[in-house]
Amino acid sequence: MNTKRIMAFGLVAGLAVWAIAGRGASLDQVASTLNGAQSLRVTVTSTPVGGGASREFRVVLSKPNKLRIDSSVQTIVADGSKITIYDKASKTFTTDPQGEAELAGLLNTDDLMLFAPFFNRGAFKDVKTLNVGSKKRKGMDLETIEVNIDPAGKKKATFFVDGASAPRQMEILFGDSQQRVLVDTEDLTLGSAALEADKFAFQAPEGARELTAEERMSDKWYSDVDEALKVAAKTNRMVLLKFGATWCGPCQMLKKEVFANAEFKKQSKHFVFVDIDTDQQPAVAQKYGVSGIPDVKFLRSNGSVVHGFVGYRPYGEVIKEMDAARSK
Repeated sequence: MNTKRIMAFGLVAGLAVWAIAGRGASLDQVASTLNGAQSLRVTVTSTPVGGGASREFRVVLSKPNKLRIDSSVQTIVADGSKITIYDKASKTFTTDPQGEAELAGLLNTDDLMLFAPFFNRGAFKDVKTLNVGSKKRKGMDLETIEVNIDPAGKKKATFFVDGASAPRQMEILFGDSQQRVLVDTEDLTLGSAALEADKFAFQAPEGARELTAEERMSDKWYSDVDEALKVAAKTNRMVLLKFGATWCGPCQMLKKEVFANAEFKKQSKHFVFVDIDTDQQPAVAQKYGVSGIPDVKFLRSNGSVVHGFVGYRPYGEVIKEMDAARSK
């Protein structure tokens, strides 16, 4: 499964203890409500607080294992046996076998983690939470539940839940950058019957084509610098080495707004891509002198650094940095 395309970073699995639950709604009640439904429909809007482009997702889920997610850039369909991901800009799609882990991964993202318990009743089972009472949001009195997403406390979330224990909003705080993202839901509908299977049948749009195995490997993201350097040497390319972390807001913006761009992926003819999580590989980050993230470095195939930048950059500026690296 090409997990980078769906940004499945194990976020729900990383939910950690923050405080002991008090009175009011709990994540267990939320999980029970979602898991007890046979179908779910919702429109989700994810918006950076203080500025930045919003992303909208139209989500349809059905028991036992069917899913459809539509956004401006992708359509993702899980029909029970396979998962198809269609890229709207390039009019190309990929198909992979579907299993429980792959299905769960489609909801293990910042934008959609609210709905992870629909398929997995135990998605929040190890989480102790702090209920901080009721707040007026969206014209309703909603219970607030606060949790840590990152065990180190660098990424926190507040769930806003209605009287039926259904999630209505979520606010995520990325600790180091203090960036906040508001995840809002509209038209949330929980059904008592599963939906028809044909709603989850992928129909390739006119002019669409399936990527070949060679094309799928061309924009692969490696997690081992040495392996990527060997590939770069064999294919006469440079290495784009990106350092980040799951709790880093600007890092996630780079992935969603730049690296997921179909035009960016075409740069794979010049670059081998590497993504290093500084929490998972601190020695590699230290070797390359990383002190702030996101940090993007450009390497020759012999491992020498020729160029780089730190911090979020929009797509056009990233392409200019890539051109600058190639010119050196």
